[in-house]
Amino acid sequence: MRFGNKLPVLEDIAFPVGFAWGAATAAYQIEEGWNADGKGPNVWDIFTHQGGDRVFKNQTGDVACGRYTLWEEDLKCIKQLGLTHYCFSLSWSRLLPDGTTGFINQKGCKVECT
Repeated sequence: MRFGNKLPVLEDIAFPVGFAWGAATAAYQIEEGWNADGKGPNVWDIFTHQGGDRVFKNQTGDVACGRYTLWEEDLKCIKQLGLTHYCFSLSWSRLLPDGTTGFINQKGCKVECT
């Protein structure tokens, strides 16, 4: 968005009353713990672990951003930023490691939000 020939500055931008600031994440890109606590492999785990030139520099999601172990720190940051909404995703292969609802991995459900 431009105002004349200049880019807008913060004073030029107004958000409606009640506007909700938030953040969202995607499991594979940030989660880590690809084989922790009973998580089953997912398509991306299998694909990236095959090696070769399929993925840039043979990178995997094994470590990623560490949200699986650092989720409490993430919540602290979200509160410090004053965000009122946070949508995070859990890997289906963490919740349903054998790909069916026959076994629900309780360790995969360990995140508690307050």
